Amino acid sequence: MMSAAAPLVRIEGLHKSYGGVVKVLQGLDIEMKAGDRVVVIGPSGGGKSTLLRVLMGLEQIDRGSVVFGGKPYISADGSGKTTIDPKVRRSIGMVFQHYTLFPHLDVIGNLVLAPMKVRGEGKADAAARAMGLLTRFGLAQKANAYPAQLSGGQKQRVAIARALMLDPKLMLFDEVTSALDPELVAEVEQVILQLAQQQMPMVIVTHDMWFARNIASRVIFCAGGVVVEDGPPEQVLGSPKEERTREFIERVFHIKH
Repeated sequence: MMSAAAPLVRIEGLHKSYGGVVKVLQGLDIEMKAGDRVVVIGPSGGGKSTLLRVLMGLEQIDRGSVVFGGKPYISADGSGKTTIDPKVRRSIGMVFQHYTLFPHLDVIGNLVLAPMKVRGEGKADAAARAMGLLTRFGLAQKANAYPAQLSGGQKQRVAIARALMLDPKLMLFDEVTSALDPELVAEVEQVILQLAQQQMPMVIVTHDMWFARNIASRVIFCAGGVVVEDGPPEQVLGSPKEERTREFIERVFHIKH
């Protein structure tokens, strides 16, 4: 059992490079409590999306470790081999910028596939849970539609529902509204805000200032593969301590301090 005070996620000394040349993460250290909703901001190439892909077990690392729920999850000692515990990985859900729905399956088929394959759940039980999520997200009438028949906002809400089908203990969102038309952004953000109200721990990479302010319990500014600043949204976004953070916020969000 994890004590109430123990972090949900502990990332220590995370190093990740591509081909040993492009250094994306350079000693990243982050701790996250069970109730945290962490928004990660920073310049392109600063390691934000790579961090999420590492947490999802989709990327090898060069060095460092990730402990999840008090259990060793990911580790590498610099020898070129990354160890990932697949049982722990199943506790984490991720939603990508570009939906990644299976085009040949209808919406309900997309949702029931993982619980049936991964858990051996019966189709009827999985379908009942799927319909519950689709109803909650205003998509019940789209259960038998195919991804090509959905708007971008609907696809992204289906992708969130699909990730929730495995009852994750942590959700990762990578720029999930950046490919959407502006009028569709709000419907996706409302679903994520709903999850936040239910105390779902999450890590979100976004450029949406309004969303960051409204959903984050913490904002982390990453640049050069390290954490530059970490604090409550009103502090990091409103009165950043670090010059590098201030310059980024002024340039990207057009906010003067």
